[in-house]
Amino acid sequence: MRMKGAAVFIWVWVVLLASCTSPENAATGIVQQEETPVETMQLEQWFQTSLAEQAQRPGLALVAENASLQLYYAESTGNVELADIRTGNRWRGAPELDESVKGSMRSQREAPVYVRYSSPTGAITETYPAREDGKVTVSLIPQGVQVDYDLQSVGIAFSMQYRLRHDAMEVTVPQSSIRDDGGNKLVGIEPLPFFDAAAPVEEGGLFYPDGSGAVMLFKEEGSPFIERYREPVYGPDHAVASKTHEKLAYNQEENVSMPRREKVALPVFGLYRDNRAYLGIITAGQYDAYIHASPKGFRNAEYYRASTEFIYRYEDVMFLGKRTSIATPIAQGERIAGDRTVRYVLLQGEDADYSGMAHAYRQYVMEEQGVRPVSQPSELPFQLTLLGGVQRNEMIGKSFVSMTTFPQARQLIEQLRASGIPRLEVMIDGWSKDGRYGAQPQHFPASRQLGGGSALQQLAAYCKEQGIPLYLAANYVKPYSQRADISPSRDGIRGIHKEVVVITRPQRDTLQQSNQEFTYLNPDVALKRMNKELAGYKQLEVAGLHLDGMGDTLYSDHNRKRPSTRENTALHWREALAAAGGISGGGATVDYGFGYALDLADHIRDVPLSSSGFIYEDYAVPFYQMVIRGLIPYSAPPSNLSDDPELNKLKLLEYGASPSYLLTYEQSSKLKRTLADDVYSSHFEQWLEPAVEEYEELAALLGKVAGEAIVRHDRLSEHVARTVYAGGAEVIVNYGSQNMSVGEVTIPARSYVMTERGGNP
Repeated sequence: MRMKGAAVFIWVWVVLLASCTSPENAATGIVQQEETPVETMQLEQWFQTSLAEQAQRPGLALVAENASLQLYYAESTGNVELADIRTGNRWRGAPELDESVKGSMRSQREAPVYVRYSSPTGAITETYPAREDGKVTVSLIPQGVQVDYDLQSVGIAFSMQYRLRHDAMEVTVPQSSIRDDGGNKLVGIEPLPFFDAAAPVEEGGLFYPDGSGAVMLFKEEGSPFIERYREPVYGPDHAVASKTHEKLAYNQEENVSMPRREKVALPVFGLYRDNRAYLGIITAGQYDAYIHASPKGFRNAEYYRASTEFIYRYEDVMFLGKRTSIATPIAQGERIAGDRTVRYVLLQGEDADYSGMAHAYRQYVMEEQGVRPVSQPSELPFQLTLLGGVQRNEMIGKSFVSMTTFPQARQLIEQLRASGIPRLEVMIDGWSKDGRYGAQPQHFPASRQLGGGSALQQLAAYCKEQGIPLYLAANYVKPYSQRADISPSRDGIRGIHKEVVVITRPQRDTLQQSNQEFTYLNPDVALKRMNKELAGYKQLEVAGLHLDGMGDTLYSDHNRKRPSTRENTALHWREALAAAGGISGGGATVDYGFGYALDLADHIRDVPLSSSGFIYEDYAVPFYQMVIRGLIPYSAPPSNLSDDPELNKLKLLEYGASPSYLLTYEQSSKLKRTLADDVYSSHFEQWLEPAVEEYEELAALLGKVAGEAIVRHDRLSEHVARTVYAGGAEVIVNYGSQNMSVGEVTIPARSYVMTERGGNP
């Protein structure tokens, strides 16, 4: 009886408070959920504390508290606020607005959630609860509060749960709470779109995970932006053509691909200002989510803000009828299932910047994702990739272009060792039947033009005897579709429109489609193909596999017989990585290194070393490297294919990345008119001396911090950056054309200085 009485008193108190709120907001009430076992004393204490808080913070109700934080619910807006008991810092769900901001502009900025839905015609609309005059019910849950939204005017309902953790708050949208069984269908939910939003006059910035990471500084001066950063976690889905193309047409030859941009490798975002910050981590539903980073001026809002949007249906376009130029919008039919959760980790003091965010996420992947340090040698390995061969389409038939046979590969390895390279790690690409882009996903037998299976086995035995890890590149994700045993309609993925997805290699100059077609394999097909070949790899006794595509490509499949969500595809890729780890006790390497692969990869190749450079960005940062260095070894894209070798070397030092080289025994001019013509400078004789020279210079520097984490990174000026390692060593790089001074240290133009643990260069 006492519990019911407490609930009634709370309800009455809330109703009285609600009478003072804006009439455009729906009537709400805070009640105790029957299924939640909360003691009566807790309710009474909450009620009394809330009354006391009203005197200090009008309109806020204290709904949860732990040793560090207090969670408040704002009845007038439906938003939340966090307070640190120890420091007094506060993180508001929406900015404090002055009285001049009224009407829809005010309710839009104070909205606790944005909702996107599709109408029966396929049109996408964005809204928020106050705009729809929806029904809102509030109830207490353990360590938090639940808000139920019923947007009756559009036929969509869902709940948001706010829960305190030690130094964080989690926001969850339970799958069981969602209802959209009318004509309108839920597309996306964006929780707390203005969480801790910052005004341009404040000092600080937004962090978003574009490539290695990017920062958007708060600026009072300058024009407002009409665009924002909005990119999918783990890259675009190739089953959704509109997300991978800048222009779509009925005639697919007129399609134009997106310009090259970096991907989102980690499901994080954040905002920092003087003495406080937060890091958002998507802990559930990250496979179907977008990262938003909005500069001032976007949608006429003078605030910098970051958020995530949970995707429940992807939208695309299709062309109906014959040769029509009208693109008809369509949305995915079945809603993507699963709970969605974003965690806001609160940071203060010295941790209130992107370096502190990186440290917080590093702790997360170690403690909750199970990432453990991979054993790493004290000497920096020379990362060598050798291209075996590739097919060329001729006027009649095809020919095989041999670039590095297996005996020649041994010769090149021996030459590098004779040049003083103490440790190598070798990967061979294009080793299988018909070479790179050849018979994949079939890899055996090994190419007879390169020496065949016996020569490859001899090379593997030699590498094992010399203590040189040898990896074989394997492609089970994106084979060249002109293969007799691959049927795109049977084995490939289908888009939202249920049609077979055909991927073409875009023209370099126009980005229009070419006649070079590829197929993304259904993840079930890909995994079965790999499992059939595991015995062959084990017999070779190689160190492991490099699994092309499984670390940098994620997609769904809308085939009715064999559907797959992006999450299901990621689970298949993880299963493949684990299976590769069972080969000769070795492991697997991947490109780029999406977050779901971090606990299974032995090495990450082609790690991102920059961002996309969008107009609102101020500079790129090595956030990704600060997360994984000392845990997972990583290497940069091949130095011999870099546009600017001098700048590339500075990037390697700033980002703590090992150099890599993609080399061939034959002249790279032989690759003209092949699918490997992007390997334009690879001749071993030409690159032996400069590669050894660069390696020795970098090995002498990075060897001093081998296996050490990057604990801090600072952008000291437009062209100068500093990287600090766990042992105290610092690397300062100067990308500018003039000498620069940092304290008593002068950094020459386009050069670097490394200070030892004692602070001396």
